[in-house]
Amino acid sequence: AEKYYGVNPNLEYALRYLKEHKDELLEHPLGPEKLTDKVSIKYLSYNTVVGSRKWESHEIFTDVQYMLKGNERIGFNPAEHMVSAVKQAGKDQILHDGNGDRIRVPEGYFIVLFPGEAHMSKLADGFVAEAVRKVSFKVQL
Repeated sequence: AEKYYGVNPNLEYALRYLKEHKDELLEHPLGPEKLTDKVSIKYLSYNTVVGSRKWESHEIFTDVQYMLKGNERIGFNPAEHMVSAVKQAGKDQILHDGNGDRIRVPEGYFIVLFPGEAHMSKLADGFVAEAVRKVSFKVQL
């Protein structure tokens, strides 16, 4: 995590929060929580999906996704390599069609997804859906 500290103070805040509170995150109630004016966290629990979902990217927010329990794959591709881009009204979300790599994010690891990086989360790590717990930070750089 320390490798990212110099990128932006808000990203550093999120990663330090993750490091300092890692042991408490699994017991925290599900749902969103605002940490600062520029950093929020969402506590998630779901079953991963075998197959595909919609690709998305952001213009403003960086995602930091940390696997508390279980493993998943996250699709990744620079947004400019996607086939289409449809901005969602009133949201920092652009939906895409296209293909990309699927990066394995095992339990205890995180991935940072910057603006302009299309991603598809919640994908099964194999051919069977798995119950996972995860935290997802939204960080305004």
